[in-house]
Amino acid sequence: MEINPIFPTLLPFVVFAAIPVVIVSLIKLGSQGMKKNFQRQAEKRGGYVEEKFYHFSPRLVIPYIDQKIIVYSTPGSRNSPPYTHLKYKFSSSRNINLTVYKEGLFSKLGKTLGMQDLIVDDPVFDETFIIKGKDEILVRQLLSLNVKEKLLTLVSLNVRLRINGGSVYLSVPSKLTIDTDLGLFIEAGLAVVQKVTQLG
Repeated sequence: MEINPIFPTLLPFVVFAAIPVVIVSLIKLGSQGMKKNFQRQAEKRGGYVEEKFYHFSPRLVIPYIDQKIIVYSTPGSRNSPPYTHLKYKFSSSRNINLTVYKEGLFSKLGKTLGMQDLIVDDPVFDETFIIKGKDEILVRQLLSLNVKEKLLTLVSLNVRLRINGGSVYLSVPSKLTIDTDLGLFIEAGLAVVQKVTQLG
């Protein structure tokens, strides 16, 4: 049996082209647990699970007013953990700019060196989080009691909130496979989105 002389030349290209397909297939296979969690949350919140070939994993979509709250995960890499994200786009006449993240060793050092950190007169929240924003009054309005309580439930997950450019981004550096954690994460995101839309 003769081997076509073109075959050995094409083999590396075929293997190279197959690698991304295999990687995406494995990622999608590994996200089946996430899909089940998303489906449970969708049933509770009047949402639905969306799967598209160009997404790494399923996405939970929760309709809110005339927009959508989207919850999704991204795979980790050698230098980065997997993440769970919540995203919401809104239109506002105000320039809403806010970042909230858990205080760590480097942020404590930064504070001693004069790094900007807003205080919202809530000892537990101020001690737990670094708060950055341009408009202190607006930041205080955004961080209502309900929003602060919801963010504090996610401290052990290293939650990070960013509101900028007409978008709300909430993220944690892990894939939330436990239904309770995912529920708390979504509740925190909903509280932030509700406050943002109230303030217009």
